[in-house]
Amino acid sequence: MKTIIFLTTQTSGTGSMMRIYKELIQKKYKMIRVIDLFNKREDIKNYIPDKENCFVLLNTPHRVSSPIFNLKDYRYIINIRDPRDRICNSLYWAYQHPLDKNSPRKEREKKKSSKKTKIDCLK
Repeated sequence: MKTIIFLTTQTSGTGSMMRIYKELIQKKYKMIRVIDLFNKREDIKNYIPDKENCFVLLNTPHRVSSPIFNLKDYRYIINIRDPRDRICNSLYWAYQHPLDKNSPRKEREKKKSSKKTKIDCLK
């Protein structure tokens, strides 16, 4: 059977969908998470999966420039999200996982301030 490539975004919902797909097709396909195959993100751009019997999670499709997108060679599941939903998800994730390591007090102040901010201010 042709390999299936699941093109999606990096969200917790993707993990939930993968668990469902795994239960449905694990006996027919080898499950592959592309991000687990590489040490550096730039290595992903040349990834070419086997053309048969794989189910490939590609949650960074914007990083790939290889012939993976030859429609004749693979089957695809494409998860397209509302951009507003994706933005909200990214913002929430960033607030929960800050890159700067503030003191707990500064983190509480930052979260308190962000709760007062409404999405309408981004227009």
